[in-house]
Amino acid sequence: GELGRLEGAILTNWIYGKFDESILGAYGLDFGSRDPDAMVKVAVDNSKKLIYVKEEVYQNSLSTSQLAELIKARVNNELIIADSAATRTIQDLQGKGINIKAVEKGKIIDDIKMLHDWTLIIDESSSNLVRELNSWVWLDKKGEIPCDFENHLIDAMRYICKTIIKPFKKRTYNKILS
Repeated sequence: GELGRLEGAILTNWIYGKFDESILGAYGLDFGSRDPDAMVKVAVDNSKKLIYVKEEVYQNSLSTSQLAELIKARVNNELIIADSAATRTIQDLQGKGINIKAVEKGKIIDDIKMLHDWTLIIDESSSNLVRELNSWVWLDKKGEIPCDFENHLIDAMRYICKTIIKPFKKRTYNKILS
């Protein structure tokens, strides 16, 4: 029973693999209300252009306190980058001692293009993420508009990747110039 990919899936540059725990990780979080709260752990191997991704939370109907307890059980004060649309929830989680910051959103197409430059290694336990990757398609490919449906873990992955990969590019660029 492997899941099939829809024709035109946006992110096809992924394979199954074991999450590399030897690389320092960070987390991305997309909040849900009708949709699930979705959190992934990400580790980046810059030299091999690999992004390791592991699904950590994918659950509906959580209160902020319940979400905080789930996070504390999985995260040892590592950085979490979360959806900036939920400012109050981020503040509430910060008040519970969680190291969480809002993502600086930009154009989703820029995030997609950035992710296409890497190979995504998806932990085999990440069944909801695999389902999303296999079914996330373009609403309008020419207009570069992806469907905004069933992409909660993908959004969480984008949030943390755009945060930890972009500064690396700047540091590399500055080294080249000096």
